Amino acid sequence: MIFRENQLEVKKRERNNVIIFDIIGDFQKSTPNIGTLHQSVKDQLKAGKRNFLLNLENVDNIDDFGLGEILASYISIRNLGGKAKHIPVKFFVEHNIKIDYRMGIFEDEEKAIMSFFE
Repeated sequence: MIFRENQLEVKKRERNNVIIFDIIGDFQKSTPNIGTLHQSVKDQLKAGKRNFLLNLENVDNIDDFGLGEILASYISIRNLGGKAKHIPVKFFVEHNIKIDYRMGIFEDEEKAIMSFFE
């Protein structure tokens, strides 16, 4: 898939009863036609889903809006007794973003999925 600058795609899939959101491109408020991740998470929570993995491996840029979407999603999930995990650690390190590690940050999808069942 080829993405031009200022594009974002959010793909939803499910694996082992875990809802995975693959976030690809620029996770910024200035991105045209950006639907909110938080609203997608809330829709899944209403459907009874409780385990979520946010895959940020292919995020090129992120701003305060993108970080706010991640945090709001995390809070909604936790408030309804769910679990949220994030990948990969390198994204946060490379961008010097400080995230509370209670949010569950993993290096790859396999480790993150397995952590739901430990």
